Amino acid sequence: MNITAIRALIRNDLRLYRSDRRAVIVGILMPILIAAFFGYLFGQNSSDEEAGKVPIAVVDEDGSAITRAIITQIAGDSMLQVTPLAREAAREQVRKGTQQAAAIFPKGFGEQSVAALFTGRDKPHVELFVDPSQAMSSGWCRECWPSTPCRRSAKRLSTARWGARTCSRCWQS
Repeated sequence: MNITAIRALIRNDLRLYRSDRRAVIVGILMPILIAAFFGYLFGQNSSDEEAGKVPIAVVDEDGSAITRAIITQIAGDSMLQVTPLAREAAREQVRKGTQQAAAIFPKGFGEQSVAALFTGRDKPHVELFVDPSQAMSSGWCRECWPSTPCRRSAKRLSTARWGARTCSRCWQS
């Protein structure tokens, strides 16, 4: 088919479309009205929470410098709303749906994380409670969480006195 015939077909279809007033309204105005309606329905609510932040509870049973640094790093993430809680309160809030996830640092986490860098034994474990109905937070916990403690442990080792003490303990065992 040549280009002149295609242009003639397009010109004819546009002329027919513009002559039917209902077709123009349905084709152009209705999608705009539907989008505005759904934007109104699912727009921001009037709560004082920032939109888009994922509420995550953090329990620090260790209280070490490493866990404080990890919690500070997590709290600095623009996508997370971090709330420090006790273990049972965090578990209950995840169960109720108030918090989408909870991370619990057990006692001895800081020591174990640094020792695990050298010996490979006694790797520290962080308990994660995740609301399975929240795909975004459970995905974040499974994908992004494991790398955070490792970066903090390595950074903590770079402080001379603490790093030397921990290294000597690791080599002795």
